Amino acid sequence: MRLKRQAKAGGRTSPATRKPGPAVRQKSSRGVWIILALLSFIGLGCGAFFYAKNAPAHTQAKSVAPPTPPTPPTPPTPPTPATPSGPRNGAPPGTPVWKHGALSVKGRYIVDQNGDPVALHGMSFFHCQEGERFENEECIKWLQNAWKCDIVRLPILPEAGEYSYRDNPKGTMRRIDKFLKTCVSLGLYAIIDFHGGGDPTPWLKYSKSLFAKVSAKYGNLPNLIYETYNEPDGKKDPWKKTIRPFHVTVIREIRRNDPDNLIILGTPAFCLNADTVLSNPVTGFGNIAYVTHFYAASHKQDIRNNVQKVLDAGYPIFVSEFGTCEYTGSGRFDPESTIAWMKFMQKNMISWCNWSLNDKKETASALMPKANSDGHWTTKELTPSGKLIRECVNKYR
Repeated sequence: MRLKRQAKAGGRTSPATRKPGPAVRQKSSRGVWIILALLSFIGLGCGAFFYAKNAPAHTQAKSVAPPTPPTPPTPPTPPTPATPSGPRNGAPPGTPVWKHGALSVKGRYIVDQNGDPVALHGMSFFHCQEGERFENEECIKWLQNAWKCDIVRLPILPEAGEYSYRDNPKGTMRRIDKFLKTCVSLGLYAIIDFHGGGDPTPWLKYSKSLFAKVSAKYGNLPNLIYETYNEPDGKKDPWKKTIRPFHVTVIREIRRNDPDNLIILGTPAFCLNADTVLSNPVTGFGNIAYVTHFYAASHKQDIRNNVQKVLDAGYPIFVSEFGTCEYTGSGRFDPESTIAWMKFMQKNMISWCNWSLNDKKETASALMPKANSDGHWTTKELTPSGKLIRECVNKYR
């Protein structure tokens, strides 16, 4: 096109625009065919590309198969969690003490070795003169494995002849030794309870003596919880004038040997008025909790209100004893009120022990008369209270 425009513009044919001869025409014709062939090939390629881009999906799949993606590498199998293989905290693998270790107080909660709130659930044994036959390893093991208890409580009477600490201190210590050694071997928590009632003042020297011996011998173990006096009371202003001074004196005795383990303190009106401690809480010691007791048919929302005040003030509560019946330990069985308490304690992470593991003929007993001494109880050997508590230990955790 450019050559022809030049020819027209000049009016004269230049040598470059002269009509070629036969040889030149033959070469030129061959070159044209080569160019046409190349253009045709390029056109076919472009057409195929355009078709591949715009053809229906099923046609594309047949025409241009996508490359097979590489198979992703198989992710490594995560390691199997290690099975507990050895004792920890002096406890067998998988047991409550192995899991939680030493308990302490953090605000309104009792917490474990990791600082996590923990609530323990179990049984209180009865006075030894009537319930000692159940204080054996096989029975305690049954509570742990079949009922899922993680704590048990041993009441020590101040006075009861040969069964009391006052009258038989050596026999009492043998009983405590046997009980604590069993709990340590099973990895369970254990409360040693100085099981008095009313004015604690006459029993101060016995409580001091008892807990001095226990803390010196077992204070290095995380299993141990001290209950300095079971259900105290007194005359006018009992917390300030009687109960608090008693507790402080016994706490000092314990802390000489054991600076860390949990100490739980009975509160006025036989552990019903825990909120009275707020007027003058025990200070200067760590890992202290306050005790509430209730009997479900007699004590209801008003006592829970007292507990709530203590919790709201930032102090922990431990229910070391409760019954499913009236405050006498007998009378009406009240499962509805018991469940209301269970829900309240579960919500607030409150530990508890039920009264009692015994076969005495009274409503609070968990066992029927002449029940097997070493556990392995059938349903027929459980009282209505025992059946309910066995269920609650598992359900309200």
